[in-house]
Amino acid sequence: MPVKVTIKTIAADLGVSHMTVSRVLSGKQNVKPELRDRILNRAKELGYVKNTAALTMRGEKPAIVGLLVPNIRNEFYAHFADALTNACNEKEINLLIHLTHDDITKEERALTLLKEAQAHSVIMVPSPTPTNYQPNHSGLNIVQFIRTRNTQPETCHLLINEEPAIDAAISRLVNLGHEKFAYIGADNRLASGQRRQEFFQNSIKKHGVPSEQVNTFTGLPNFDYGYTTALDIVQNTPETTAILCGGFNISLGALNALLQSDGYSFKERAFIGYGDSTFYRWLGGGISTISLPLDQLAKSAVELLSGFQKDEIVGPQSYIHPASLTVR
Repeated sequence: MPVKVTIKTIAADLGVSHMTVSRVLSGKQNVKPELRDRILNRAKELGYVKNTAALTMRGEKPAIVGLLVPNIRNEFYAHFADALTNACNEKEINLLIHLTHDDITKEERALTLLKEAQAHSVIMVPSPTPTNYQPNHSGLNIVQFIRTRNTQPETCHLLINEEPAIDAAISRLVNLGHEKFAYIGADNRLASGQRRQEFFQNSIKKHGVPSEQVNTFTGLPNFDYGYTTALDIVQNTPETTAILCGGFNISLGALNALLQSDGYSFKERAFIGYGDSTFYRWLGGGISTISLPLDQLAKSAVELLSGFQKDEIVGPQSYIHPASLTVR
């Protein structure tokens, strides 16, 4: 049976006190560099692994955090998970990723597993829930990502402000001569969906577009809703010449429907997506879209996680980064 390597094992092997080894392995700097290097190298050679339970008993927070996203088929979530993983690795933070598929039961199970793993914080995309839902996230620092759940007022937020990008999109469409508009987005079950819809409506009014020239469609933020809605627009309101999407999967579904529709021309009509999928750059000569601040979001996420690790964050905080319009 393999022998478990402990702090005392390393101390005895090097002939130093176990308190000195403990300080080095805990990241304390009050040890001479030469001795610190010897201890770190020997710990690595022996295969030493930190005991999470022991850290917790000593009042230290294990460097374990969680990320909850609906899926990683969504290119934005996949890219964010990759960027966050790289950023966490640089800070020696262990990231555990769970997929919720927008199912509150799976979300709650994932949070329980993170607690069992002694995670101290989680960045999560909240699942759609009933209005009377009361979560129990005791023991975890929560960062709501992209979406917000109003029943969690004490959490931190990591959000995107799409208002300037949506306004730039409407301005461009009006200047190009479009008169009949359609918006496809998430409904009010998600605060993010409500915000984007309000941004769209405010911009439409700002640019003097008559309300009868605008159709607004909202539903579940998934591929199927985007697909069926865009198909309905093409078949039943062919006079609509400009479509703007307010969600990543909605955008993919809508675009798929338009590509399958006979006679739909991206040169004569305008489509503005949400999230910059890699194929948007070359499809149909290039698809204009609302681009999301991926790198800034990952950087802010790590700042929050590091702050929780060091007990530097007290009370809710919000990091809000602006989206931008990419014209192609």
